[in-house]
Amino acid sequence: MSCTICGSVMDQNTDLVVHQVVSCGECLSEFEVLTITPLALQEIPADEEDWGQ
Repeated sequence: MSCTICGSVMDQNTDLVVHQVVSCGECLSEFEVLTITPLALQEIPADEEDWGQ
């Protein structure tokens, strides 16, 4: 599978489960597995900093 952010090839674990979090080793983006067949991933947005405002 390819990272939708940077396009690098991500290792596909054959034991993926729905709601598992996988990450890209290149850009460190994280994705949640939505479905296995067909494989569907959704990017998990990075936490934004809260400066107390």
